[in-house]
Amino acid sequence: MKHTLNAILLSAALVGSLASPASAVTQYVNGITASDGLSLTDLNADGWNTLVDVTYNNSVDNIGLQALAAATGSLYVFVGALDLQGNVILGATGLISEVLSQTFSPAVAASYSSSNLYWYNVDASSMGFTETQNIYLNAADVLGSGDYGGGADDGHNDLRLSWHDNEGGWRVGAITLLNDSSEYRKVVLVGGAATVPDATNSLLLTAMGLAAAVGVRRLHRA
Repeated sequence: MKHTLNAILLSAALVGSLASPASAVTQYVNGITASDGLSLTDLNADGWNTLVDVTYNNSVDNIGLQALAAATGSLYVFVGALDLQGNVILGATGLISEVLSQTFSPAVAASYSSSNLYWYNVDASSMGFTETQNIYLNAADVLGSGDYGGGADDGHNDLRLSWHDNEGGWRVGAITLLNDSSEYRKVVLVGGAATVPDATNSLLLTAMGLAAAVGVRRLHRA
């Protein structure tokens, strides 16, 4: 019977190690700017894992980001821009399942429960976030930039980030026209453990069932 108990505990421990959540990560639901003094090193130390880190003149498949990030088993995502020294210029967080999901409007960004900002991710156009729902995708968000009919700063430029889909990035706050820039970096980080799938619970029950069956056979032999 002792062997049976040990087998059950071992099985439970094994499954528990697969199911245990990662350390909680600090979230930035209101967005952060350079004035917050955060670096990529700080984010990594806090448990955020780097998924994408390229200069602004490199392309990113914005629509594919959701599947890529979700495949890590993480719950949250950090999307942001860094300088070449690794300092965060602008960034924000939210649930992968929400803020990286596809949107369709070129004029209105989406609101999600996991963020106090507004997000958009329009196929063949651009992705990003802002603190106001108003955007103007042409094809990146040019609102408030003074370029391409975007008009003057509406007071929200500091928290506007926009990357072209499968092309270069376009803006970091009020800094724009960055499609060919190698002076800024696009980063996507993931953190936090996603909900344990039902299959894990099934594995635990199966393991306990097998262990119990072994115990029955041992009792019969005795």
